[in-house]
Amino acid sequence: MRVEFVFRRGYLSARGISSPNDLVLLRNVNLRRLLSLRQFSATRLAKVTKNWQSGLGEIIGNWNNDGRPIQLLRQWLSANRVQIGNVLRVSGTQRKIESMLKLLIW
Repeated sequence: MRVEFVFRRGYLSARGISSPNDLVLLRNVNLRRLLSLRQFSATRLAKVTKNWQSGLGEIIGNWNNDGRPIQLLRQWLSANRVQIGNVLRVSGTQRKIESMLKLLIW
């Protein structure tokens, strides 16, 4: 597996990186916050939302089928105090990336 990050000028300058000599500052970037691969579970979502108001539970329940972005689902679940891991499980690919990040040498 190969993972590449492309950092644009705005992102780099916001972190005080303006020349090649400053690239060492990338060590301070938390790469785990830049990438998260999750598996959606409709069954888990149904369990979490079964006691919600029917309209809201139905909207959330059809989220994946309606083609809505998962990022917004995460925001809705967080706003309703649902643990994200209960609905969006960490994928095998994410686990692999986590192990790669642990071995990353700068």
